[in-house]
Amino acid sequence: MTSPGHLADLSAPSLRSETCPCRSGMSLRAVIATDVERCRVLAELDQGSPSPVAAVRALTFYPGLYGVVAYRLAHAARTSSSPAPLRLVLSVFAILLQRFMTPMCGVEMSAQAHIGPGLFINHAQGVVVGALEAGANLTLSHGTTLGRGTGGGGTDRLECPVLGDRVWIGVNAVVAGGIRLGDDAVVGANAVVLKDVPVRGVAVGVPAEITSRSGSFGNVVYRGMDVDPSRAASLARVGTAVDDAA
Repeated sequence: MTSPGHLADLSAPSLRSETCPCRSGMSLRAVIATDVERCRVLAELDQGSPSPVAAVRALTFYPGLYGVVAYRLAHAARTSSSPAPLRLVLSVFAILLQRFMTPMCGVEMSAQAHIGPGLFINHAQGVVVGALEAGANLTLSHGTTLGRGTGGGGTDRLECPVLGDRVWIGVNAVVAGGIRLGDDAVVGANAVVLKDVPVRGVAVGVPAEITSRSGSFGNVVYRGMDVDPSRAASLARVGTAVDDAA
């Protein structure tokens, strides 16, 4: 069972606040701009070419973006170095904003989650994200549930998932507990992930099993991806002996 629990997050310890991947050395404004840019790139693909219409489409046809912005503000308030009283006021305000936005965009995200820039929620509705840690350019589909859980294994200790860069999560998928998803991993629609997914692993089914190591390269789209050295290095290893032996 996941535990988003926004109000509980005010006093709960962060996962790794000292190395939080959310900012990646960027300002809050820059991180939000990167989230918006991902929506714009997808809008340009839908539109067929870059245009002012695509920019408007990005701000109007992707309600998940507003849930992402509300989460960013709540997370920034929670991890702020401001004095405790001010931080509490900011956190309460941000959480109330999230509660207001949830029925509008169908996204419920814990301020305790650490998620890198370029977060994109496709179609939104029914998305629940609890405490976790994720890298850049994460893509979530509607109906996905991620966060704390026992993850099986006969233990009652709650643990949080850790996701790498450029991970793609399909419709109605569940990732709960101390699960690790490597860079460029894919979780298929309706999958329930109970064990780690390797780099470029494609996990489908209930419980999810690895069916290939082709990665998320065809699913995760963002500005500058063709010149991203990390993505290029990962893509170059698809189908190699390294993957075959893993």
